[in-house]
Amino acid sequence: MQANLPTTVGPDDGLFDCTNHIPSCIWAMCCPFVMLGQLYEKIVGPRGQCIKITIILFVVAMMQSAVRGPDIMDGDGNILKPGDNDTSNLLSMLQTFLMVYFTWGVYATYRMYYTANTESSLQSFIKVFCCTCCLLSQMARKVYNYPVTEKKGCCVFGPTGDEPYAPAYLWDTADGTTIVGSNVVVQPYGTVVQAVPVQPASDPDARRMSTLV
Repeated sequence: MQANLPTTVGPDDGLFDCTNHIPSCIWAMCCPFVMLGQLYEKIVGPRGQCIKITIILFVVAMMQSAVRGPDIMDGDGNILKPGDNDTSNLLSMLQTFLMVYFTWGVYATYRMYYTANTESSLQSFIKVFCCTCCLLSQMARKVYNYPVTEKKGCCVFGPTGDEPYAPAYLWDTADGTTIVGSNVVVQPYGTVVQAVPVQPASDPDARRMSTLV
């Protein structure tokens, strides 16, 4: 089984290199709520966060769409008056806040493990606020390690997006513990470790401690 968590430091490509893996780009654009929930549960934790975040964001989006009135258009199809109202605008602002809040949580933890933290907080906020989908896609390309694991990257609805592998949680391996489905150990940036194989998934004892070097 291939690694579920990469150990190399730094992004493998740029923020706008979505064409390096088209399926994950499509997933981030079409289902950002699901991808965000998966990355949050995988990187930040704990278990169960994916479904909670996805439902929260989806419900807010549906409420915003429901309370928004119809657009008033002329005979040529031009919008004379949009259907936005105070309630829909408030829900739209809430959705934006929640997306930024959860994405910031993922990216802050991601930076701690996979980058040298050379960018400023302002640079990070601009990425999170202005380029949310591109940032989700970039983190996914790194964390899921698509070229090695050959994961689909799109239309994956598991809690961590690791299918067909068993889930692997960055927050649960940060103390040096490996989990079935991952054969690497991830430590905070600057820590050197040696990866050790995990026990087969069929083994009832699914966890064991790694050896640090």
